[in-house]
Parts: sequence; structure tokens; C-alpha cells
Amino acid sequence: MVWMRTSEADKGGIFSPNSKFAGFMNVLADVLLTGILWIICSIPIFTATASAAAAYYAMAKCARRSSGRVFHEFFRSFRLNFKQSLFVGIPFALAVGLTVLDIFYLWNNSNSVNDALFIAMLLVAFTVLGLFVYYPPMLSRFSDTNLNILRMAAQLMFRYLPLTIGVIVLFALFVAGVWLMPWTILFLPGIFIYIITFPLEKILHKISPDKEENIVDEDEKSWYNR
Repeated sequence: MVWMRTSEADKGGIFSPNSKFAGFMNVLADVLLTGILWIICSIPIFTATASAAAAYYAMAKCARRSSGRVFHEFFRSFRLNFKQSLFVGIPFALAVGLTVLDIFYLWNNSNSVNDALFIAMLLVAFTVLGLFVYYPPMLSRFSDTNLNILRMAAQLMFRYLPLTIGVIVLFALFVAGVWLMPWTILFLPGIFIYIITFPLEKILHKISPDKEENIVDEDEKSWYNR
């Protein structure tokens, strides 16, 4: 009889804490939990910006880099950015609400004038959503004024226009998915945030300052050196 020699890590098979399956399940749990926290903390509307920043921060740090715990990192970021986000989050929520109402009205009352206004409102909607693609990630990672962050977000929105359009289209598809199948709200939000961290992390790395005092905390410094 021949006995096969196995390592301690292999004895548990796919259920071993060190297995690829266990690693995948840990990432999946972080993705789903982050998405659920994002939705719950966005319900008051005026907290949506802080919630988006916290969700991006937790996703990039926990799910992508396996550093920290989702609950801790999410609410830490939420608390740190809450006051600053209100000055952008409240006007953003009002702008989105008014834009959506105007678009629906113009769509249902079509004429030559309204058609031109409809196109204009679509451009306004694109601008608002485009800024929101970059503002929360930057808020979660850099310590700066809202004016500077918004200015940089506007620059990135047009500098990476294909990416901006892609993120907005992907967001629209996920919203449509949740609208048609409400139960998908349990996992689609998390998957959306997880996907967009890949291109956005590369951009944040490119625009990170040479002097690291503008990075929010000590833990983040290592992120830019990898």
C-alpha cells in the first residue's frame, strides 16, 4: 500500500482556510456586504454621497486587498466623510431628482421645443452622474476641499470619457436589473462597485500626489506603492 504525503494546507481540500475556494467566498462575502451597506445607508438620500464613498473605500480595501473588515472600514469612512459630503450630497440629490422629473415630463410631452430641452436635460444628467463617478472615490481617498475634488472630478470625467460613459451605462443596466428583479438588490450593487474599482484604482494611483500628506491615513500609503 502506498501512502500519499499531503501538507497541512491540503488536508482540508477546497474547504481549507487557505484554499482558493475559501478566498473566493471571503471576497464574495465582502462584495455582497459592502453593496448591502451602501444601499441601506443611502436610503435617507442626503447620505448617499457619504455612503458611496464609504462603499468604494471598503470595497477597494477589504474585497480587493483583503485588508481590514468591511463593517469597520465602511463606517469609519462614512463617519470621516459625512459632514463634507453633505455640501455636495444634498445639491446632488436635488439635481438628480429635478433632472429625472424634467426628463420624464419632456419625454411624455414631445414637441420641437421639448425635444431640444430633452437633449439638454440628458446632457445635464450625464454631467451630474459623470461627476458622481469620480467624486466619492476621491473623497474616500484624499483629504481636500470639495471645490478641488469636484474640479478634479470634472477633469477626469472628460479625460477618461469612454470610462465615464461605460460606468454610467453599467450603472443604468444594474438599476434596470434591480427594477425588473428586486431581489437582485442583494448582490448587484456590490458587484457594480467591485467592477468599477478596477479602472478607478488605476486612475487614483495616477493622480495621487508625490507628497503623501494628502492621503487620508497611514494605511493608504502602501496602496500607492504596490
